[in-house]
Amino acid sequence: MLSTHTALARILALALPVATETIALRRGLGRVLAETLIAERPQPPFRASAMDGYALREADLALGAPLQVIATAQAGAGFVGSLQPGQALRIFTGAPVPDGADRVVIQEDVAVQGDRITVSATADAARHVRPAGSDFAADRSDGQGHDHRAAAAGRGSHRHR
Repeated sequence: MLSTHTALARILALALPVATETIALRRGLGRVLAETLIAERPQPPFRASAMDGYALREADLALGAPLQVIATAQAGAGFVGSLQPGQALRIFTGAPVPDGADRVVIQEDVAVQGDRITVSATADAARHVRPAGSDFAADRSDGQGHDHRAAAAGRGSHRHR
């Protein structure tokens, strides 16, 4: 009788490498990448809101001081410009956090009156801002060949087994 180790070694000795082929990324489901992919750009490529709420400057959080809401930013439709003192931006999850803002206060912690907001005294302290590259950075790979890296690499076809 063979040991498990010996049996496995004999089986693996009979295995031959599988040929690779270049196919479109969309055809890669269920396949294994034959090469490590390196992202050409970070994901997200900007600081992104992690929650629905209001982007603002931490320095403006003097309790009770109203902030003027100057615009709205959504994922895919960010705000062009930068926040000035006393301003806030209505922001949704995934939208770019504008220059000048260093925090997103969740909508549940804000009282809205027209185009002005007041942050609640009980607002949570979390910043709710995802740094650029927090999913993965450019020129980095975990060696796993995950599909998100293939898509982020911006290449339409890849070698698969």
